[in-house]
Amino acid sequence: MCIRDSLQAYQVTNELLARGVSIYRAEGGFEDKGRTFGPGTFVIPADPSLANELANQYALEVYALQGVPDGAVPLRHLRVAVQGDEGVRWAVRTLGFDYDALSASDVRAGALSGYDVYVNGSQSWNGLRAEGQTAFYDFLAAGGDYIGLRNTGINFARDAGLISADTYLADGNAIVRLNFNQDSSIAAGYWETDFGFVFSPVWFGPLGEEVEVVASYDGGDFLVSGFWPGWDASGAGDAPAVVYTQYGSSGVTLIGTDTTFRGHPENSFRLIGNAIFDGLE
Repeated sequence: MCIRDSLQAYQVTNELLARGVSIYRAEGGFEDKGRTFGPGTFVIPADPSLANELANQYALEVYALQGVPDGAVPLRHLRVAVQGDEGVRWAVRTLGFDYDALSASDVRAGALSGYDVYVNGSQSWNGLRAEGQTAFYDFLAAGGDYIGLRNTGINFARDAGLISADTYLADGNAIVRLNFNQDSSIAAGYWETDFGFVFSPVWFGPLGEEVEVVASYDGGDFLVSGFWPGWDASGAGDAPAVVYTQYGSSGVTLIGTDTTFRGHPENSFRLIGNAIFDGLE
């Protein structure tokens, strides 16, 4: 059976993993019985009682499949470390992930060791000092994945040498229209043209071929509503807003929109959920 992407799908997936249910996630898109499913689709066992539970209790769309699609990746419980405000913590908690909130002193003391994912929305690179920077590189060397949120998390990645790209920052508080890469599993569950929220929006300059654009601002008419003086002349139109790259064996996802602002933009939480699960692929 297949459950389509939604906020509830992440909650259910993490709940079922805690119950010992085997779940897979499709790395790429696939077809089954004439239906097309996008990257990031969750696949669960063919259990009628479980299907009824998901449909009736969570109002999820559930489809019967002929089998687990080729290349689907088995999911497992992930250890997630978080540095960020309550909005960041609320988003990760709402998605159903268990996490630990860390401080800079925790990271400097080596606390990242043993975690699978580090979600950073508040820690600067220089603030870690030499011992914390070494501990972070050790985390990456062990295969840990990094998710950088907003300007602080993105600058952390740039300063650490995880990505080489110019970034730009504006004064804004708005709803924007985004174009999502339908071939990206980090964009799973979003329409090709969808929406996001920005507070001090960030966008990227030209990127190397090794960097995947997950989402970009929708051309010259991307502002839907809100405050962003000079948005039409900012240069953000068509520019990448969310990107993915690899550093060694580690996945690096950088999100320039504000996916967690005061815990409000729940539709955007799924970007973080996708990025967390993507590390298993």
